[in-house]
Amino acid sequence: MKYESKALLAVTALLSGVVGGAISNVRLSAAQPIPTKIPYIQTGRLELLDSSAKVRIRLAISPENGAAGVVLYDSTHSNPRVVVQTLPDGTSNIQLQDENGQRRASFDYLAGAVRLALVNPSLSGGTVLSTNTSPLLTFTDQNGKVRAAFGLNPTDNPGLQTLDQTGSVIWSAPTTSNVTPPPQATPTHPN
Repeated sequence: MKYESKALLAVTALLSGVVGGAISNVRLSAAQPIPTKIPYIQTGRLELLDSSAKVRIRLAISPENGAAGVVLYDSTHSNPRVVVQTLPDGTSNIQLQDENGQRRASFDYLAGAVRLALVNPSLSGGTVLSTNTSPLLTFTDQNGKVRAAFGLNPTDNPGLQTLDQTGSVIWSAPTTSNVTPPPQATPTHPN
C-alpha cells in the first residue's frame, strides 16, 4: 500500500474509534438506573460546607449537655451567628450572636416561661420580656441588675417599679404592686 492509503486508513480507524466510543458512552449513560430517593439518613452530626470547605451549618447533638441543635456560622466560620437548640430538660431557645460569639438576643422557653431577651453591646444589660405566671418587661443596667420592671402581678394588676443598684424599690405605681423579675438562663450551643 501506498503511504497516502495507509495514512487515510489510520485516520479513518481513529475517527471510527472516537465516534464509536462516544456513541457507546451515550448508550451507557442512558442505560444507567435513575437514583432512588433515600427515605432517611441517620447520623450523629451533619455539616453543610460552603465552596471554600468551611462549615456554614451544623446539625448535631452536643456530647457535653445532650442539646439537639442547629448552628449557622458566618462566612469566616469564626463564631456561630444563629443557634437553635433544645436541651434534654425541655429548655429550648433561639439565639442571635454577634461577631464575637456573644448572645445578643434570644427567644427562650425556660421552666414554663417564655422569654425574649435583648442584650446591649457591652453584654452587661438589656431588656427582657417574659411570661411566666404574668407578663413582665424588665430593664437591666450595665451591671446586670434589674433597674425597672413593668408588668402584671399574679393577681393581674398592672405594676411599674424602678429599683436602685442594690435591687431595692425606689418608686412603684401603684404602691402595693409586686412585680417579680423573670428567671435568668445562659444556654450554650451544641458543638
